[in-house]
Amino acid sequence: MTIQIVPDTSLVPNTIATERERIEHMLLRAVPALKPLEATDGHRFAPYKAGGFMPSVLGFMLYCNGYSLRGTSRHCPNGLLFEDGETLFGVGIFRKTLETPVWHVMVSGPWGANGFAKVDAFIRQVRALGVTSEVFVRHLTGAQRQQFLAHGYRTVEESPWCETAPSEDETYNHKRIRLADIIGTGHGANLEIKTLAGDESRGHRVKARMVYNRFTNFLDRNELTFAIRDYTLADLEAGEQLVRHHFSILKNPVGSTPEDYMSLVRCNPAAVGDQHFGRIGFLERERDGIRMPALLFLCEKTDAKTVAMYATFANRDQDMLPATIDPTGFSGISQYSYLMLFQQLRDMGIEQVDVGGSETEDLDKFKRQLGAAEVPSHWVVAPLG
Repeated sequence: MTIQIVPDTSLVPNTIATERERIEHMLLRAVPALKPLEATDGHRFAPYKAGGFMPSVLGFMLYCNGYSLRGTSRHCPNGLLFEDGETLFGVGIFRKTLETPVWHVMVSGPWGANGFAKVDAFIRQVRALGVTSEVFVRHLTGAQRQQFLAHGYRTVEESPWCETAPSEDETYNHKRIRLADIIGTGHGANLEIKTLAGDESRGHRVKARMVYNRFTNFLDRNELTFAIRDYTLADLEAGEQLVRHHFSILKNPVGSTPEDYMSLVRCNPAAVGDQHFGRIGFLERERDGIRMPALLFLCEKTDAKTVAMYATFANRDQDMLPATIDPTGFSGISQYSYLMLFQQLRDMGIEQVDVGGSETEDLDKFKRQLGAAEVPSHWVVAPLG
């Protein structure tokens, strides 16, 4: 791959205010196959999709995003996309924490042919441009990880991204759910929630059904409906409020903030096209005007039979319920939300979903109770320049 080197920082325009923007500007000038990611780039992803969690437009927006407080970019708010007709990967630039002054280039991928060679050449150009800090590569298969390690890259355990979650949300990897394993026939109160197979205790294997029934009883007892519909930009304010409130009550965000999801919330589903699957839900009781934002799921098809889930928020704050509502059973809203979306996807002909990895063991357990199987994903750290 031939890449022009332009290390002259005098080329940086006056509109650049953050270190991320400065590095992005240099990279865009130096690497012809690199461009700002846009919602309309779906056609560039199509040849590389193979039914996994990644790659996808929304996936790159999440992991390369420029809304992050740890790496803000006004010019490339969705991050950077490398695609040369043969290889695809995403690029973001972040600090590990808000307090550290050290900036790191982060590569998501690669997918396609000659992936290692393309990423390795890209990182060499990053070094030539004067970026000497650690570069991280994530979303690797086991075989890809071994290839990188064989060429002098290090394991992420040698330089963890986060102390409690070395590989961020790829630290735990129960994420692939075959819908037929967890839901059967029916809809609503008549939806069949199956007993999971496996070696777990029966209490674990029937947890989803128990929670679904408990939340269904909550709705019936309070004469509430759970209205779920397509997410559009008209819902942006409600969606953003739901995400921000979620983080305001979250006990263990593991370094995440609401801004990490703003690229997804503010993305126009119409621009992504028929690959986008977005839903917003409200708890409603018409007689007294109750209408509370309760669910936001933003997802994308990664093949004809698979959907990957990138933003999955359910409003679990019992304190937001009006005094006229009995909260018994409300705690089941998260699993109920997943199962309702699974039913909709089943009806669309989707056979499996990938809900992504987890930073914490508790979240990983929650996904296992929905039938998630383990699909490992890995990080490596590039040699220092």
